[in-house]
Amino acid sequence: MIEFPTLPTGATPRWIGPGFMVNDQYQPVLEYSYSEAGWDDSLTKMHEVEAGQGDHPIDIESRRRALESLRRGGFPPGGTLIEIGCSSGFLLPQLRAAYPQATIVGADIVSEPLKRLSNQYPDIPFLRMNLVDCALPAETFDAVIALNVLEHIEQDGSAVEQIFRILKPGGMFVVEVPQGPALYDRYDRELRHFRRYTMAGLSAVLVGCDFVVEWRSHIGFLVYPAFVAAKQSGRRMRANDEADRTRVTGQIRNSHDSRLLAWSLSLDAALERVARLPIGIRCVALARKPAAA
Repeated sequence: MIEFPTLPTGATPRWIGPGFMVNDQYQPVLEYSYSEAGWDDSLTKMHEVEAGQGDHPIDIESRRRALESLRRGGFPPGGTLIEIGCSSGFLLPQLRAAYPQATIVGADIVSEPLKRLSNQYPDIPFLRMNLVDCALPAETFDAVIALNVLEHIEQDGSAVEQIFRILKPGGMFVVEVPQGPALYDRYDRELRHFRRYTMAGLSAVLVGCDFVVEWRSHIGFLVYPAFVAAKQSGRRMRANDEADRTRVTGQIRNSHDSRLLAWSLSLDAALERVARLPIGIRCVALARKPAAA
């Protein structure tokens, strides 16, 4: 079983499945250091309302790619895995179904979704923590998944260093981030993105932390030209905080119902069986901690 570190209060938690015992009191979620500079409960609620209960086409494709990356990387059936940024928990049941013997942990900086998830999935330990100040022991996990997380962390290099540290030698990192620094706009600011990435930029962060990038591609190849046009149009609009929030929620809602988007993502998946997709809305990568690390 995973060794869960001492809490900031000095208390030592004990996993009892469901939940933890801390000083002889039940605690559903362990709370370590956290920062809401890049995300908070209100943004989680907004995404759940506008993007649906995990059935947005992009979110569906994102989870499919994550599971595919685990299979591609040879994640062991009884391995240890942590999803950082598990948020509303839509990937967790798919991970449990694919790897019923694995030890799975969920982590995020938000509070309310983790409490809800601890009731929904009592066999999964949940941690509230700031990745940059990660207290988890070194060489704990066979895999770390972070989907659309790094862009919300100002010190993304420090976050990746922590991911490298908590991975076992030979462990894998499944990562996804938004693509296109030149496309950064009020939509990104509203969602508290510190940046968008190029694939080269993402790879540089990974390699700079001693990861070996084994595979990389993109999500949203065929719709990318339309995405760029929409981004450029948005950048020309006058800034207005209330209008920006309305615009963001409207864009998420409209893309959720887009059959064209769903169809294009399916075609992207077929194309990727032949060749890596050279561009897209999001960068995806599978990186490995060297076995000799």
